[in-house]
Amino acid sequence: MFVNTLYQLIYVIKSNFFTTLLLIIFTNIIQYYINYFIRPSKIPGPLPLPIIGNIHQIGADFTAALKKFHEKYGDLYEFYVGSTRMI
Repeated sequence: MFVNTLYQLIYVIKSNFFTTLLLIIFTNIIQYYINYFIRPSKIPGPLPLPIIGNIHQIGADFTAALKKFHEKYGDLYEFYVGSTRMI
């Protein structure tokens, strides 16, 4: 009985692979933002994207991006490079 149920589950996952993949990605994105908004120390900084963090805002000139963050958020700010938090 258990083996039959397991085969049925595998069949459903295979037949709905795209839906399952989207569900997993969506769940991970929701979990990422929940963890971001309930973190213990809320230091100001730009809102990161999942997986890439704030790389899209940093661009090629890292120093210019840091100056821009400093002007906008003050002396203490955070940003993410990938999933790594930088303070």
